Amino acid sequence: MSPARHATLVLLFLCAPLPALAAGGGINLNPDWGVVARNILVFLLLVIPVNKLLLQPLLEVLRAREERTEGATERAGEIRDEAASVESELASQIADARARAQGRRGEILAEAQVHERGVVADAQSRAATQIDAVRAGIAEELDSARQSLRAEARELAREAAASILGRAI
Repeated sequence: MSPARHATLVLLFLCAPLPALAAGGGINLNPDWGVVARNILVFLLLVIPVNKLLLQPLLEVLRAREERTEGATERAGEIRDEAASVESELASQIADARARAQGRRGEILAEAQVHERGVVADAQSRAATQIDAVRAGIAEELDSARQSLRAEARELAREAAASILGRAI
């Protein structure tokens, strides 16, 4: 017979109900030292098996659970710290990228302004050349018209004088 089965039988025997001692219908308040001794013996006999079979495995399960929980909590803290680090690094990279983009935008605007000034200066130069050409053309036409008008005025003056004087001049 196995020791566990033997201990179970002893336990059942010791825990069997005993007839109540009653004297004259009253309650006996004096302890029966035999029953007390048997109860103490049963307790002492059960302490080691219950400890070995029930309490120690239960405590081991609780310890393992606590270790897993602490490990998971520590890992979650590490992940949280790592996420905060990555977040701050990304924020820094975004700020750098924005600064570079602003710098590049300024460069592009400066280049565009230089190009614009060049285009405007070129357009102004071409416009001034065209204006000068048109003015020169107008001046030539004006001179030509003046000479033509002078000739015509002389001719008209001769005709007027001839008509007034009645003879050819």
